[in-house]
Amino acid sequence: MARRADGSPAPGAENPVKGARPAIRVQVLHGPNLNLLGTRDPEVYGTTTLAEIDAELARRAGARGAEVRCAQSNLEGELVELIQRARGWADAIVINPGGYTHTSVAIRDAIDAVSLRPSRSTCRTSTRASRFVTVR
Repeated sequence: MARRADGSPAPGAENPVKGARPAIRVQVLHGPNLNLLGTRDPEVYGTTTLAEIDAELARRAGARGAEVRCAQSNLEGELVELIQRARGWADAIVINPGGYTHTSVAIRDAIDAVSLRPSRSTCRTSTRASRFVTVR
């Protein structure tokens, strides 16, 4: 079952096999300013809100028997805490670290420390690759 960051069930995302452990558990983390999606620079980032993205992730996860927890923070330390809390629960992390993409050694270190499969996402096409954020 897809869940919100607080652990409550996400709408429309029931696990097809009641009581079964989800096939995969994914922690989705959104970094600073992503709470402004849909209103900030729509010509660059589009008009889809973060709530709409989270709802679609929950719907798709539920349809596949997976569980997703989504959270957003503008604070680097809180993102590190969320990464650490995912250890022992999640099988993988999907993260869009926003403005911390190229600057946060702490977030990168936390991802390495929890030994979860990471995937980095972005909201727009970037023409510059960064070795710092390359996920191993």
